[in-house]
Amino acid sequence: GNAMTYLSPTWKRVSDTQSSRGADEGPLLVVRADDDLGIVELLTERYGHDATGNRIRQIAIGAGGLSSLSSFSKVAGCSAVWFLGGVPQSAGNDRDTIASAVDVGARSLVRLMQAIDGLERAQRPRSLTIVTADAQCVAQDDTALLWGTFMPGMARSIAAEYQDLRVRVVDLSGNEWRSSEGAE
Repeated sequence: GNAMTYLSPTWKRVSDTQSSRGADEGPLLVVRADDDLGIVELLTERYGHDATGNRIRQIAIGAGGLSSLSSFSKVAGCSAVWFLGGVPQSAGNDRDTIASAVDVGARSLVRLMQAIDGLERAQRPRSLTIVTADAQCVAQDDTALLWGTFMPGMARSIAAEYQDLRVRVVDLSGNEWRSSEGAE
């Protein structure tokens, strides 16, 4: 149903045999901003490619947010959507950063949901994973970045509106994620 799933703030790699278990069938759509923390690469490793070599479809979020209606044709027939608009593209909590977060995050997610809403039920994805970084404080010394703090609330609203869509929020620790990327 519409229960929210909150996951640990860091990911760990799993073996190839584990990664294929439970994978959604059909293409995956990744809606991403410029800095995706390497998540697109990990999703490609995890889910691989279909017979056409295009298991993962991508839509890039521009500076003003999602706006290209032609790119929304990629949504139809996808089994899952990963929305990376909650990953900070710049540090800080100043007015310009927040305005950019609204464009890349909130407005883009609303436009994505409008595209999904316009599809016939059989063409809609079955799951939506919204990825944020540093939106929630986990440890006592953590600082939340305003970039993605509104995403969990939007996810709850989407889960209530689209009860046949499995909605998840994954909040990463951006500093830990970046430092683990450099360690590999």
